[in-house]
Amino acid sequence: MVKFFLISLTILAFAQPSYSGSITGTFNFTKSPPHAAVIYIRDMNSPSHVARIDQKGIQFTKKLAVSSTGTNVTFSNSDPVKHNLFADSYKTGTKFDVGLIPPNTEVEIPVQWPEDTFVRIGCKIHRNMRTYVANIQSKHYTIVDFVRKPRWKSSKGFKSKINPKQATTAHKYDFNLLDVPTGKTTVTIMLPHADLIEVDLEFSKEKEVIISRRGKQLGTVKLALNK
Repeated sequence: MVKFFLISLTILAFAQPSYSGSITGTFNFTKSPPHAAVIYIRDMNSPSHVARIDQKGIQFTKKLAVSSTGTNVTFSNSDPVKHNLFADSYKTGTKFDVGLIPPNTEVEIPVQWPEDTFVRIGCKIHRNMRTYVANIQSKHYTIVDFVRKPRWKSSKGFKSKINPKQATTAHKYDFNLLDVPTGKTTVTIMLPHADLIEVDLEFSKEKEVIISRRGKQLGTVKLALNK
């Protein structure tokens, strides 16, 4: 009995995941930033992500959400007005239009676009509304929201909640990705309207990577793997 107990403890010790530290970073944009970014470490054994996004105050409650292949993204309408959901992504081959969504109802959108890609989802009634859903496999990720100037106001008086005085065309944004697994030193970064970024990191060595789209620089991101 004692031997069996000791063997069990040994197996459990080996089964526990080992974490090497954290990844810190800073985005620095020379142009107007995108809506958000997701920073993550790929893990084919990660559980599926199920996303929920609400439509409230004539905007989506999340700028970016993560989901996984085979799941559904649930959209709710908490506004007193009708909304719409549509996507038309040539890059991912994703196209849909669910029509009108009455108040206090939900719609589910299946995640069928490729992994490591975004789909932009908007509302045809309120053109300034947009959100992004990323299809990733990862236990370790973080989302960074960026600040953009509001460009639209509805006829019913709804406004973006962004303070125009806080929105500029050059911003720095810090992030911290915790509990990085041992041996996982490659980080992936996805931003709407930018090229996919993959970076191999070493302990205590900072790397600076250019954020670009079709050869045009949008900014930089500095990354460091910390113990």
